[in-house]
Amino acid sequence: MAHFAKRVAKPLPRISVNKLAQYITTSSPTKRTGILMGQKYPQGFVVTRYNDARSTIVDYFLKGKGDKKAVEAKIGDLLKRTYKTSFRNQDNQLSIEALSAFRKTKTLDLSNFSVSRSDNKGNKLNVNGVDVSIDPDIVFHGKFKGKPFVGAIKLHISKGNNLDSNSGKYVCTLLRHYLQINHGSSMILPEFCILFDIFSGQYFFAPKAFKTLRKEIEAACEEITRLWDKL
Repeated sequence: MAHFAKRVAKPLPRISVNKLAQYITTSSPTKRTGILMGQKYPQGFVVTRYNDARSTIVDYFLKGKGDKKAVEAKIGDLLKRTYKTSFRNQDNQLSIEALSAFRKTKTLDLSNFSVSRSDNKGNKLNVNGVDVSIDPDIVFHGKFKGKPFVGAIKLHISKGNNLDSNSGKYVCTLLRHYLQINHGSSMILPEFCILFDIFSGQYFFAPKAFKTLRKEIEAACEEITRLWDKL
């Protein structure tokens, strides 16, 4: 008698938008393989880094309106904390350093816009069989020349792993594409598709010309799809 097992759908290759940008701009085959290995076999602690810093910075944009007193208060609170594990203590220190860097940075004024925290539901784009996590932190709405528009900010918080203008343009291009798919009823302006690197203090914006960048992104994802099962 034949036995039929339930077919389980194979998980799609996956990668974060920042790591995809680094993958595209890295020429070293060893580093590219390392990026994919880190995405396929993630260590649990990676996703928990900088939670205090991230939530505080998002709150600043939601409520701060240019006032960084809440950021200073959070730094003071974190300085008083101690944990039982070295990981939590190290993460606490990294959040302090991230917030200290943010405190010194000139920040965008979003006071004229309606700003909300992104719920990150449906935050993936499927590009040639790869699930690319976009994860914007902030979405804001306003009007430009009388027409409604939507923009977004994605935070990059990683000490010693700053993004450059080359990788930043790929992140912002995908952020722009994400907004077009999820907020297509509003105008999407490239200057409001923003990546903010906290430790370097740099802002990156989506370029107006994006067709070549999208082709390069698609080619990279096609390559990732071919390599994924071999990792």
